[in-house]
Amino acid sequence: MWGLAFDSDRAVFYGGMEQLSNIRIVAMNPNTGSVTPLPNKVGAYTTDLAFNPSDHQIYGVASVGGGPKLMRIDRDTGIGTVVGPTTAVNGLDWDPATAHLIGISNASGLWSIDHTTGRDTLITSSAQPHRVGGTRGDPGRRRPRWSRSIRSALPTRRRYA
Repeated sequence: MWGLAFDSDRAVFYGGMEQLSNIRIVAMNPNTGSVTPLPNKVGAYTTDLAFNPSDHQIYGVASVGGGPKLMRIDRDTGIGTVVGPTTAVNGLDWDPATAHLIGISNASGLWSIDHTTGRDTLITSSAQPHRVGGTRGDPGRRRPRWSRSIRSALPTRRRYA
């Protein structure tokens, strides 16, 4: 299983899973641990997932038709639709403050991605990808400014009973 996105409306996590060579999205109940596959194939392997609470869709970036494309995945059917070309990212999440997806690439940096077109905008480059997001191993270095601003914009953690 890969990718993880939380649907606050339904209180479930979505994750990607390969079943008999078919890429599917599954819904996971955090309280019971039950996993329910969505009925249809996505159509492509996405590197990570993000949930947009405004349009109730799941998003992922997949290599489709010769390059990375933003995919919109219906949370009821599991069917993926190509939105448009975008940059290849390893991690993806929804930013409610900007109403954009935020993607991170180990090779190039932090990206803002428009969920309606796939258009990407570089927020900051990562000349040293192993240092993205922290100062581990080097207490004399400060965190990049963007890491503090993103951390302050993130929602607080939820506890599940």
